[in-house]
This record gives sequence, structure tokens and C-alpha cells, in this order.
Amino acid sequence: MAGLEIPAYDMPSLVTPTTLIRSQDVWYDDGNVVIQAENTAFKVFRGILASNSAVFADMFSVPQPTNVTGPDVYDSCPLIQIYDTPEDARHFLKAIHDAGSVFFVQKHRSVRLILSTLRYYDVRTTSKFSVVAGILRLSTKYQVPYLRKRAISHLTTMFPSSLQDFQENRNSSPYAAKLGHYTGLAMEVVNLAKECRLPMLLPISMYYCAVMRLEHILDGVVVTNDDGASRKIDLDWPEKRAIVLGKRALNHRARTNLFGFLLTSAPPAPTPNNPAASGCTIPQRCETGKLKWLRQMEPLLSGDKCGPLHMQFDWTRYSADVCTYCVMDGKNKYREGLKKSWEELPSVFELEPWDILKTESLEQ
Repeated sequence: MAGLEIPAYDMPSLVTPTTLIRSQDVWYDDGNVVIQAENTAFKVFRGILASNSAVFADMFSVPQPTNVTGPDVYDSCPLIQIYDTPEDARHFLKAIHDAGSVFFVQKHRSVRLILSTLRYYDVRTTSKFSVVAGILRLSTKYQVPYLRKRAISHLTTMFPSSLQDFQENRNSSPYAAKLGHYTGLAMEVVNLAKECRLPMLLPISMYYCAVMRLEHILDGVVVTNDDGASRKIDLDWPEKRAIVLGKRALNHRARTNLFGFLLTSAPPAPTPNNPAASGCTIPQRCETGKLKWLRQMEPLLSGDKCGPLHMQFDWTRYSADVCTYCVMDGKNKYREGLKKSWEELPSVFELEPWDILKTESLEQ
């Protein structure tokens, strides 16, 4: 990536080699380089890192120490310090050393058998957000394209950039559990998208934030880690401002884009003077029915969690109050309104249009 600063590794460490803790699950006895992240040491393979990462390849192009002792040597291997958390380093190094492979076997003209040897990080299985986030951060920082793409693919199963993917994934229980779900997940994705230059994740993750309780948006969310420790998830002020203002914009779009058909009169049915017309066959009844449904929808349309992408409408019950034409007209306008709401989603949060966000994300 142009302009990416190669991490320094020859600066003095606050942790001496004698106080390092060996990683329990990323330590290869026949490895030939030790990576230090804070107080944790990972013994891995220089060739694997260099062949997959342009940054590590540049780092290893610098002559390494040949002596078997000293501050730059650990377990008879060169010691290289990186300035990342041990947790992120563990996920990243384990993924890059245990990458596996995916390949297809043609069994029939229209059927392919998927064979996989993916072991540690497989996007088709549920992974904790901390795993995906750590791999995305370091694959971006150290320029490992295939891992970055894999992490993006994983994240977009729950935070897609197309309406079709959003609708398909929302109705698919395996995808709904891809990253697990907890209060504050969308906020973490917003922060991660900014950190890793993935703006195409922002519209839908900010949308999920906007349908959260207002106090969570403003004050942040406290969650409990697997180890029992508590941590706070919070947003920066520009995102908080955009999300809070976006709440009102989402309410407006739900009212006008999705349910605008309740506010308009359908064209009249055929008459002797206009036999080719098609329209409402019982105007007075349909107007009364639409007004009834608008009143029923009002609390939801004015609510704090009004999200046009998730709102459901009971078309079966609605059809008992209006004519067949008005039902079909309403469904058509609802579908068009949903498409319009999706296209307008970035502008709700003061972002660039979808096509620009996608281009900026994928050119990294």
C-alpha cells in the first residue's frame, strides 16, 4: 500500500527477552524468527511471513543478527518487535501460518464439490469479532491481501454493501450468527472500518447504531470479555453526531419512502369515459383503510428505533381493508421505497455514495 510506514523493530523494548512469555499456540519449535508483541513471543517462520507480506519482506531484507545471544536474539532466533497487541498478533500469525486452502472438484456440469483445508480462520464458520478484527488490522498494516479480503468477506456477511446481500443475509440464520451478536458490535465495526480504511462498512454499521438506544450512542456500551473483564465500546464524536442526526432522517425515509403509499390516493378505476384506466375500485373504503393503517404505524414511525430497512408490514391484514389494486400498488411503492432508502443510506450519515465507498475500500 502506497505511503504505508514500515513498522520499526530495532527500537529498545520495555520488555527484555528474559521476561518474555512464550505463546502457547503460536510457537513452532523449528521456527526461525521470534516476533515480540508487548510481553508475548511468537516463534514462527520467516519465509512464510516474507512470502505473504510485503512489509515483512522489507523488514527481513535488513541483515539480521548472526550471534546466538544478545538483546536482538531469543531462543537462538532473531527477535523482531512489533507494536501490536498480543491478541491481534496471535490471531494474525496463527491465520497466516495455518491458512489452509479451498478448491473445487467438478462433479457434474452444474454441481461442484467444495473441498476445504481451512483450519484456523474459515469465513464460513462463526468466528469471534476479536479474531476477525485482529486479522483485518494486521493484514492491512502488514499488507497481506488474501487475509484482508477474507476478513472483509466475513464482515460483509453481516454488514453488507448491497440491498440484495442485506436481504439474503438477514433471512439466513447461519449468516446471522457469523460474528455472534452483542450490544455494541455495530459500534465496534464503525471504529474498525475507520481504522482499516473500509468505508463501505460504515453506512450499514452506522444504521445499526442509529436504531440503538440514544443513551448507548451518546455514552457508549460496557461489555464483558470472555475473561470476565469489562471494557467500554464508544464512538468518536463525528460518528456520534452523524448517527444521532441520522435517526431523524431514517424516520423521515421510513414515512415517505416505505409508507408514502398510505398518504396518497390511488388513481380511479375505469370509467365509461376512460375505459383503459386501471386503479382503485372502492376509493372511499381504501382511503379509510389507509388512514387506519397510518394511525397504527405512527408510534413505530415516530419511535426511537425506527429503521426502514427492518420494518415489516402485514400485507395480509392490509388487504382486508383496501382493494386488490391498492394492495398491489402499495407493494410496488414499498419495494421502490426500500431500494431508494438503501441508496440514500450513506447520505443519511453524511458519507459519500455507495460506489465511491466501495472503490475506496477495495483499492487498498
